[in-house]
Amino acid sequence: MVLGLRTVIYHLSDLQRAKTWYAAAFGVKPYFDEPFYVGFNIGGFELGLDPDTTEVAPGAGGSVARGPEARSRGYAMMHDDAHG
Repeated sequence: MVLGLRTVIYHLSDLQRAKTWYAAAFGVKPYFDEPFYVGFNIGGFELGLDPDTTEVAPGAGGSVARGPEARSRGYAMMHDDAHG
């Protein structure tokens, strides 16, 4: 279970197409709109579009950042599993 999800960033090759699609899908305009990054606030959460695909393949996947409370719980869960 993921708790405290804050940010999802998608790496893609066609920023304009993705920006148009996400704006229509969620009915919001980006709050940050630059050639190097487009950010949407979707219900208080960050949906980021990153056109830099030099180190990652565009498409399914991306980066996920969770809040500190989720990291602490996640670490505790992994630590407990690893150390019985």
